Amino acid sequence: SKYLPEGVTNWEGFLLPETYQFSKAATASEILTQLVATFDQKLDGLGYADAESRTGRTAYELVTIASMIERETGEPPEERGKIARVIFNRLDRDVAMGIDATIYYGLGRKGGTNDPLTRSDLDTDTPYNWRLHKGLPPTPIALPSFNSLAASINPLDGPWIYYVLVAADPPTHFFTESAAEFEEKKAECQRKGLC
Repeated sequence: SKYLPEGVTNWEGFLLPETYQFSKAATASEILTQLVATFDQKLDGLGYADAESRTGRTAYELVTIASMIERETGEPPEERGKIARVIFNRLDRDVAMGIDATIYYGLGRKGGTNDPLTRSDLDTDTPYNWRLHKGLPPTPIALPSFNSLAASINPLDGPWIYYVLVAADPPTHFFTESAAEFEEKKAECQRKGLC
């Protein structure tokens, strides 16, 4: 991919999860070439060639952000743009991301309600523990969908710094810039057994 920085060998995030059709005789190289070509075409269409002038972030950083959006988003489509804005706002304020999906990735786990993070997990110092570190993780943490890639380069406008799950069916988050509101909703989330 022309968007994969030189020297980076981790392909996480750079194969667009879509439906592809190949002949039975297709080689692994042909398949990967098609996946990468499709990925690059989609990023071109979204304006990733001008990523830095549009967002202040490189295309690789935006793919990393999109991967975080993909793992964190709920059902309402507008959440992707809001989660993107939360990430940008946290980066701009130089505060830790606090995104559990990155912690799970660093621990080699998928996460979810049946796999809660323990205090020991939160204290484990991996390069992906964004409760301990600031900035972006060193690589994407998932294969982002087209919608997450679009949200990453076009985050919604808003002051949000925090979000927390408030409903499980469909998965829906509450967004706020207030730490007090976040803590209140987080306690409610825990009482409901959602987080």
